[in-house]
Amino acid sequence: MLWLSKKNIVAVTGRSKSTVDSRLAGLSFQKYGNNQNTYELSQCLARLRPDEVTPELYAAARDDGDDLHVGERPVRTAALLDRWFTRDIASRAQRIRNWFTARCSGVSESNVIIEHLPRLQYIAPLHPTALQWVTCGDHEHLPDFEWVVPFAIANVKHDPDWNRLFDPSDINQMENA
Repeated sequence: MLWLSKKNIVAVTGRSKSTVDSRLAGLSFQKYGNNQNTYELSQCLARLRPDEVTPELYAAARDDGDDLHVGERPVRTAALLDRWFTRDIASRAQRIRNWFTARCSGVSESNVIIEHLPRLQYIAPLHPTALQWVTCGDHEHLPDFEWVVPFAIANVKHDPDWNRLFDPSDINQMENA
């Protein structure tokens, strides 16, 4: 997973510390390094403007080495990002979902994956390799898809937000949770 400190967000976006503080208010964080609050990059994105999300933002992120798990509530994060996506970003996210599905077909673990495929497709753009390409359109970072099957297997689990996703009032409640 990728993590960003407020200091890095301020440095990359050029926004003031108070602006970044107000945008990140309410997000969960963990302490890292010099006791700095660090935030999951995927959760920060919906709090930034699309033009503030650049390859430099990704370069400033700390990689914890776990690229299979995409947070505690990936469906919630994906729903919030879907609302934030511009048309171009949404188109790239759909391409990731399509590529993800194609890559999952025919693998030996496909029975387990197929059972959860709609949810797995939905969260696939959150994978760090995919997310940078989806949000930045950075063709230098066009993702390979070696991560797809391990990612799918690691994320086959029940997520209570999945059923809530189809009720617009619940999506608004997820945003505030």
